[in-house]
Amino acid sequence: MNHSPPSAGRKRAGTASVKTPSAKPRPEMGEGWSQSLLDDILARAKKAGADAADAVLIESASLAAAQRLGARERLEREESVELGLRVFRGKRQAVVSSTDVDPGTLDELVERALAMAIEYANTRETFGAKIGTN
Repeated sequence: MNHSPPSAGRKRAGTASVKTPSAKPRPEMGEGWSQSLLDDILARAKKAGADAADAVLIESASLAAAQRLGARERLEREESVELGLRVFRGKRQAVVSSTDVDPGTLDELVERALAMAIEYANTRETFGAKIGTN
C-alpha cells in the first residue's frame, strides 16, 4: 500500500518566492551618494544661471525568478537610476531627465535644461507677439 500523497513523485510547474536583497549604494559613489548627487546638480544649475531648480533621483531594483518542473529556469535582476531636473529662468521652466548620473555629464544636463527654458521664452515671445498672446 502506498501512503504517499497523491502529488508525490509528480513535478508541477510553479513559481518561487525570492526575497530581494536591499539595494546597496554604488561602490564607486559610496554612502550618501544620492543626496550628494542632488546637491551637486542643484548647485550647478544655480551657478549656470537658473533662478531656481529642483531635482529628483529615482533608484529601483527588482528580482524576478521563474521555476519550471521544480527547477529554477530563470533568475533576472534589474537595477535602474534616473535623475530629473527642473530649472526656472524668469517665468519659464524646463524639465530634463537622464539615466546617466555620471558627474561628468551633469553640466551637459544643466545646460540642456537652461537652453530649453531660454529657447521656450524666445519662441514664445516671437510667436506670441505675432498671434497676440504675449
